[in-house]
Amino acid sequence: MVEIDAMLRKEPGNIRLTEKKIAGLHLLGRDLEASELCDQSVNIGLDSAIVWYFKGYFKFKEGKWEDSVRFLDKAFEKGSIESLGLKSLCLRKMNRNRECIEFATKYLQRFPDMAELYFNRGMAMKSLNQDQKLVCSDLKRAAELNPSVRDSYVNTCLGGKER
Repeated sequence: MVEIDAMLRKEPGNIRLTEKKIAGLHLLGRDLEASELCDQSVNIGLDSAIVWYFKGYFKFKEGKWEDSVRFLDKAFEKGSIESLGLKSLCLRKMNRNRECIEFATKYLQRFPDMAELYFNRGMAMKSLNQDQKLVCSDLKRAAELNPSVRDSYVNTCLGGKER
Protein backbone atom coordinates (compact mmCIF):
# COMPACT_ATOMS: atom_id res chain seq x y z
CA MET A 1 0.00 0.00 0.00
CA VAL A 2 2.91 2.35 0.76
CA GLU A 3 4.24 1.90 -2.78
CA ILE A 4 0.85 2.61 -4.34
CA ASP A 5 0.47 5.74 -2.21
CA ALA A 6 3.91 6.95 -3.31
CA MET A 7 3.07 6.37 -6.97
CA LEU A 8 -0.31 8.09 -6.57
CA ARG A 9 1.40 11.17 -5.15
CA LYS A 10 3.32 11.38 -8.44
CA GLU A 11 0.31 10.49 -10.59
CA PRO A 12 -2.86 11.42 -8.64
CA GLY A 13 -5.16 10.75 -11.59
CA ASN A 14 -3.82 7.30 -12.43
CA ILE A 15 -6.95 5.17 -12.57
CA ARG A 16 -5.12 1.81 -12.50
CA LEU A 17 -3.25 2.73 -9.34
CA THR A 18 -6.45 4.05 -7.80
CA GLU A 19 -8.23 0.79 -8.62
CA LYS A 20 -5.39 -1.19 -7.03
CA LYS A 21 -5.58 0.93 -3.92
CA ILE A 22 -9.36 0.51 -3.64
CA ALA A 23 -9.07 -3.27 -4.03
CA GLY A 24 -6.15 -3.39 -1.60
CA LEU A 25 -7.97 -1.40 1.05
CA HIS A 26 -10.97 -3.68 0.67
CA LEU A 27 -8.79 -6.78 1.07
CA LEU A 28 -7.31 -5.28 4.21
CA GLY A 29 -10.80 -4.73 5.62
CA ARG A 30 -10.50 -0.97 5.32
CA ASP A 31 -13.79 -0.53 3.48
CA LEU A 32 -14.55 2.95 4.79
CA GLU A 33 -11.29 4.24 3.31
CA ALA A 34 -11.92 2.35 0.08
CA SER A 35 -15.43 3.78 -0.14
CA GLU A 36 -14.13 7.31 0.43
CA LEU A 37 -11.51 6.77 -2.29
CA CYS A 38 -14.26 5.63 -4.68
CA ASP A 39 -16.19 8.84 -3.96
CA GLN A 40 -13.07 10.97 -4.44
CA SER A 41 -12.30 9.17 -7.69
CA VAL A 42 -15.75 9.84 -9.11
CA ASN A 43 -15.58 13.48 -7.96
CA ILE A 44 -12.36 14.07 -9.92
CA GLY A 45 -13.69 12.28 -13.00
CA LEU A 46 -12.00 8.89 -12.71
CA ASP A 47 -14.52 6.62 -14.35
CA SER A 48 -13.92 2.87 -14.29
CA ALA A 49 -15.75 -0.40 -13.84
CA ILE A 50 -13.85 -1.18 -10.64
CA VAL A 51 -14.64 2.15 -9.02
CA TRP A 52 -18.35 1.83 -9.86
CA TYR A 53 -18.44 -1.82 -8.80
CA PHE A 54 -16.98 -1.04 -5.40
CA LYS A 55 -19.33 1.93 -4.96
CA GLY A 56 -22.17 -0.50 -5.61
CA TYR A 57 -20.66 -3.11 -3.32
CA PHE A 58 -20.27 -0.65 -0.44
CA LYS A 59 -23.86 0.59 -0.85
CA PHE A 60 -24.97 -3.06 -0.83
CA LYS A 61 -23.13 -3.61 2.46
CA GLU A 62 -24.99 -0.58 3.90
CA GLY A 63 -28.32 -2.07 2.81
CA LYS A 64 -28.84 0.72 0.28
CA TRP A 65 -29.84 -1.60 -2.54
CA GLU A 66 -31.39 1.00 -4.87
CA ASP A 67 -28.18 3.03 -4.77
CA SER A 68 -26.19 -0.16 -5.21
CA VAL A 69 -28.14 -1.07 -8.36
CA ARG A 70 -27.45 2.36 -9.88
CA PHE A 71 -23.72 2.01 -9.34
CA LEU A 72 -23.65 -1.62 -10.47
CA ASP A 73 -25.38 -0.63 -13.70
CA LYS A 74 -22.60 1.89 -14.32
CA ALA A 75 -20.01 -0.77 -13.52
CA PHE A 76 -21.57 -3.12 -16.07
CA GLU A 77 -21.65 -0.35 -18.69
CA LYS A 78 -17.90 -0.03 -18.11
CA GLY A 79 -17.33 -3.78 -18.45
CA SER A 80 -17.79 -5.33 -15.01
CA ILE A 81 -19.47 -8.69 -15.55
CA GLU A 82 -19.24 -9.34 -11.78
CA SER A 83 -21.73 -6.55 -11.18
CA LEU A 84 -24.51 -8.71 -12.64
CA GLY A 85 -24.43 -11.21 -9.80
CA LEU A 86 -24.53 -8.53 -7.13
CA LYS A 87 -27.30 -6.66 -8.93
CA SER A 88 -29.43 -9.82 -9.05
CA LEU A 89 -28.93 -10.19 -5.30
CA CYS A 90 -29.95 -6.56 -4.74
CA LEU A 91 -33.14 -7.18 -6.69
CA ARG A 92 -33.91 -10.13 -4.40
CA LYS A 93 -33.15 -8.07 -1.30
CA MET A 94 -35.69 -5.50 -2.50
CA ASN A 95 -38.24 -8.30 -3.07
CA ARG A 96 -38.24 -7.53 -6.77
CA ASN A 97 -38.21 -11.25 -7.47
CA ARG A 98 -39.93 -11.18 -10.86
CA GLU A 99 -37.47 -8.55 -12.02
CA CYS A 100 -34.61 -10.65 -10.66
CA ILE A 101 -35.83 -13.66 -12.65
CA GLU A 102 -36.14 -11.64 -15.87
CA PHE A 103 -32.76 -9.99 -15.30
CA ALA A 104 -30.96 -13.26 -14.58
CA THR A 105 -32.61 -15.02 -17.50
CA LYS A 106 -31.55 -12.25 -19.86
CA TYR A 107 -27.92 -12.27 -18.77
CA LEU A 108 -27.58 -16.04 -18.45
CA GLN A 109 -28.08 -16.15 -22.21
CA ARG A 110 -24.86 -14.12 -22.56
CA PHE A 111 -22.99 -15.42 -19.51
CA PRO A 112 -24.10 -19.03 -18.96
CA ASP A 113 -21.44 -19.77 -16.34
CA MET A 114 -22.43 -17.16 -13.75
CA ALA A 115 -23.31 -19.08 -10.61
CA GLU A 116 -24.69 -15.97 -8.91
CA LEU A 117 -27.31 -15.49 -11.61
CA TYR A 118 -28.49 -19.10 -11.38
CA PHE A 119 -28.54 -18.93 -7.59
CA ASN A 120 -30.44 -15.65 -7.36
CA ARG A 121 -32.90 -16.65 -10.08
CA GLY A 122 -33.54 -19.94 -8.28
CA MET A 123 -34.04 -18.25 -4.93
CA ALA A 124 -36.30 -15.61 -6.52
CA MET A 125 -38.41 -18.40 -8.05
CA LYS A 126 -38.53 -20.09 -4.65
CA SER A 127 -39.75 -16.86 -3.03
CA LEU A 128 -42.55 -16.70 -5.59
CA ASN A 129 -43.44 -20.36 -4.97
CA GLN A 130 -42.69 -21.27 -8.56
CA ASP A 131 -42.08 -24.76 -9.92
CA GLN A 132 -39.74 -26.60 -7.53
CA LYS A 133 -38.09 -28.39 -10.46
CA LEU A 134 -37.06 -25.06 -11.97
CA VAL A 135 -35.85 -23.79 -8.59
CA CYS A 136 -33.77 -26.91 -8.05
CA SER A 137 -32.41 -26.89 -11.58
CA ASP A 138 -31.03 -23.39 -11.04
CA LEU A 139 -29.70 -24.11 -7.57
CA LYS A 140 -28.05 -27.30 -8.77
CA ARG A 141 -26.36 -25.46 -11.65
CA ALA A 142 -25.23 -22.72 -9.25
CA ALA A 143 -23.74 -25.36 -6.92
CA GLU A 144 -21.93 -27.01 -9.84
CA LEU A 145 -20.37 -23.68 -10.77
CA ASN A 146 -19.74 -22.51 -7.20
CA PRO A 147 -19.50 -25.20 -4.49
CA SER A 148 -19.98 -22.59 -1.75
CA VAL A 149 -23.72 -22.55 -2.49
CA ARG A 150 -24.06 -26.34 -2.38
CA ASP A 151 -25.64 -26.28 1.10
CA SER A 152 -28.47 -24.09 -0.19
CA TYR A 153 -29.11 -26.56 -2.98
CA VAL A 154 -28.98 -29.55 -0.61
CA ASN A 155 -31.26 -27.91 1.98
CA THR A 156 -33.77 -26.56 -0.54
CA CYS A 157 -33.90 -29.45 -2.98
CA LEU A 158 -32.67 -32.58 -1.24
CA GLY A 159 -34.26 -32.13 2.16
CA GLY A 160 -30.90 -31.40 3.77
CA LYS A 161 -29.38 -34.75 2.83
CA GLU A 162 -26.95 -35.59 0.04
CA ARG A 163 -28.21 -38.22 -2.33
